[in-house]
Amino acid sequence: MELIAIILSGFLSVFSNGGWLLDVIANNQLGSYVESAEKLAIRVDNTPNYQIAKGNVDHLRVAGQGIYLQPDLRIASLELETDSIALDLTNLSTESLDKLRSSLQKPLQGAMSIVITEEDLINALQSERIIAKLQAALNDLVARRAGSRAIAYKLLTPSIQLSDDNLITIKVTLRREGEMLRESQSQELAIAINLGLDLIQGKKIQVSTLEGTVNNRPISSRLLKGFAEGISDRLDFTTIERQGIFARLLQLEIAEDKIKIIGFARMETKSESIPVSLTKVTDYSAVQRRSLL
Repeated sequence: MELIAIILSGFLSVFSNGGWLLDVIANNQLGSYVESAEKLAIRVDNTPNYQIAKGNVDHLRVAGQGIYLQPDLRIASLELETDSIALDLTNLSTESLDKLRSSLQKPLQGAMSIVITEEDLINALQSERIIAKLQAALNDLVARRAGSRAIAYKLLTPSIQLSDDNLITIKVTLRREGEMLRESQSQELAIAINLGLDLIQGKKIQVSTLEGTVNNRPISSRLLKGFAEGISDRLDFTTIERQGIFARLLQLEIAEDKIKIIGFARMETKSESIPVSLTKVTDYSAVQRRSLL
């Protein structure tokens, strides 16, 4: 069953962008995570215009299509909208979260809308880089459990399917290799996981439904329960508040062909901490309606 656990963990770590973002923030490393974009438009509103030279911006909007965070991880569309920005340009650095916060003269807040298609998820999942990462993790686990590399499993035909009502189906086949198999042993393991996600008060993505089978036989409920708790803990946005980031999801929608996420975030200056409640939260519903492209 631990074999199943590593496969589940691998799949979710690849596609849980929230978890990826939390890891970046927790490790205090920002850098540039955008490889390229098919379309990109940026609009800066400022009155008077010369204020931008002092690091002040009234309003910033960014819209893009076909954005690659990594060569094999594509976002179909992204829109970002901020409130006014005030930066100390002489102290500006994006090398780390601490340095960026030190350059803020006032809290930075805004909203983002992201759409990821099922096709993009499948392409990412079946890319050589991601399959290699999953295969390496699988090899290490089997070797530790067996005490030898004489037994191995090759990862085959991974796939992902989106359904209405925030449901995701993940399928993968493992082929056993290495030592001779007994007649009673199955050469291949066909794993299927049905995963349902709920948004809890904007603070957390929680697993509401988790069912799985191996060769059409149910996976133990204890294993699935532990895995569900692990995913929910990973996608808890309150864990980054100690880093000076207040983040909430306004919408999580999984349909037959795409995932849509709309979220709000506020980054405090280095000298401030996250307030118990925000005194002003801009209405970012317009992020869902208009586009620069």
